[in-house]
Amino acid sequence: FYRGLGRPQGIAFDRDGNLYVAACSQGRHGIVKISNNGEKAETFVAGMNVVGLCFTRRGEMIVATGEAVYTLPIGIYGTLLD
Repeated sequence: FYRGLGRPQGIAFDRDGNLYVAACSQGRHGIVKISNNGEKAETFVAGMNVVGLCFTRRGEMIVATGEAVYTLPIGIYGTLLD
């Protein structure tokens, strides 16, 4: 599995099995998208103090920071947990 994230805090999966992690990667803070096979990681959203995230049924990503909560209309749908 992918290694190299500093202090991961929040996680969410999309319908394709990609993992989104609120963390630090290569010195950059934000949300890192890790491919469903764990071979590729890229900064998806850059920014400081991201502590949590989730997806809505409308294809939005909800991002929580230490100061506020943001809604990003990105067209990615998450995986609902039972």
